[in-house]
Amino acid sequence: MAQRTRRLLGSLSNINTSTADSFGTGGRSSVSGLKVAIFGGTGFLGRYVTNEFGQVGSVGYIANRGCEMETRHLKPMFDLGNAAFYLYSPRDEESVSEIIEDADVVVNMIGKRYETKHVFPTNSEGQLDTKFGSRINYGFKEVNVDIAARIARIAANTPSVKQLIHVSALAADPNSNSEWARTKYEGELAVREAFPGATIIRPATLFGVEDRFINWYATNRKVLVNDGKALVQPVHAVDVAMAIKKIC
Repeated sequence: MAQRTRRLLGSLSNINTSTADSFGTGGRSSVSGLKVAIFGGTGFLGRYVTNEFGQVGSVGYIANRGCEMETRHLKPMFDLGNAAFYLYSPRDEESVSEIIEDADVVVNMIGKRYETKHVFPTNSEGQLDTKFGSRINYGFKEVNVDIAARIARIAANTPSVKQLIHVSALAADPNSNSEWARTKYEGELAVREAFPGATIIRPATLFGVEDRFINWYATNRKVLVNDGKALVQPVHAVDVAMAIKKIC
């Protein structure tokens, strides 16, 4: 089914862009001429980035490692027939390649501020191992370094891909006490090595309607860092999404 959808989208795109890269007024029902593979599109920033590409007539290849329900809210962001949704595993190169195979631009926004865990400890083969196994499923290094490098390497080896946008974090620092921040920096190096021309985005703390920043303080008003004297300079998620689209 995924391959059939890919062929239909490819045929439509070829027809629309045979005489020009794009046409229309630049909004809905226009054609941007871009085919964008989006990883992390179901996340907080991802939904806004997806909408930015969808509302100008881009073709979107949306990666999803969860269930079909997790991408339903993204479908109305594209004109009918301009989006394909792929179930994949970021550990499986073949499924990653299938999403990227004829994209012009690849956007990677995969990231977690915490490590996901299994209910029971398992070994490297995914088998129950209560003695030497680990409960960690996706750790910081795998998410921020290994998966980022895998996507960058596949993008670099895909002839159609002209641009890779990798979303890191302003806090990325090799000397940080935070493993998350250290692996964010290591991920940038890995992406640069695999795809030297990649664009690295380093947004500050994001805020928006569904954020875990302002909403967290709204529900935990008595919990303040440094008695509320600590300063931060957050950035609106929509502004970051608009910037990512303009880069393309």
